[in-house]
Amino acid sequence: MRPPKDRMLRNAGVSFAGVAMLLGALLALAVAGGCATKGDLESLQQASRVQDDRLKALETSVGAEIQRLNGEIGRLLEQLRKADARAGGLAARTEKLLGEQARLADDLEKANARIQAAQRQAAKQGKNFTTLVRESEKELDAVRLMLADINKLMKTSIAQLPAKTKADRLFREAFFHMVSGQLDLAADRFAEFAVSFPGVARAPEAKYRRGQAFFLMRKYDHALVPFFDLVEKHPKHDLAVDGRWMIARSLEEIGDFTLAREFYAQLISENTIHKADATRRVFFINKLYPKLPGKPDANSATKGQKAAKSNS
Repeated sequence: MRPPKDRMLRNAGVSFAGVAMLLGALLALAVAGGCATKGDLESLQQASRVQDDRLKALETSVGAEIQRLNGEIGRLLEQLRKADARAGGLAARTEKLLGEQARLADDLEKANARIQAAQRQAAKQGKNFTTLVRESEKELDAVRLMLADINKLMKTSIAQLPAKTKADRLFREAFFHMVSGQLDLAADRFAEFAVSFPGVARAPEAKYRRGQAFFLMRKYDHALVPFFDLVEKHPKHDLAVDGRWMIARSLEEIGDFTLAREFYAQLISENTIHKADATRRVFFINKLYPKLPGKPDANSATKGQKAAKSNS
């Protein structure tokens, strides 16, 4: 099927040919009528043939150009179709890449979340491990001090204690219960001694020994009663420093770290025989139970004093 322009050119050629034929016929009539010569007719026919040749040549040239343009248009349409196909493929790949990018971003976010959780867990475990080490060190130091207490107690020979008076015999009996492990009986006998013989020389030691018996039984709130009584009523006695040391340790055991720090600080500042041990205990307390600025300890500073009063 020829394009519209091709048909128009052919129709135009036909029209020109018809007009030429019509003019030829009119001119022939004019010659017949004597209005024109035979030469005029031949000239007109020659001109018509020339014009017809030109029209044919023009039709051939225009037709070839139209065919070329049609081919070019066909190639352009094919290229456009291929470009559309490539664009569609590119859009599909782009969409696929965007989907993969979204999945990668989601996977990355999940991986970061897992990494952060692992880091938090590792930090928590590290903190727990550090706390466990410090608590273990604290417990080992406490055991060491307990063994030192028992060793010091066992070094006192019962045979060296006097037994002349009733007070002497009661003290020996209480001390015997102490070293034999009957700590509850020892605490009772030392309490009986302190009440029955308040004015004798060993009365302050009886208070100390009673507190020591309670401490070894881990009845720390009960131990505070005789220890406080000793340091308040006999501050210059040889056992007063040991009494303050036992008070600090008892306060630490019941969780009154504020007051325990104060007693340990006194023992350190006064350069007593317990300075080194007191320094270690303060170190453990500060590491395990740090005191927040402007806030008291979880246990109030009066807990030990309240315990002492309630058991007195």
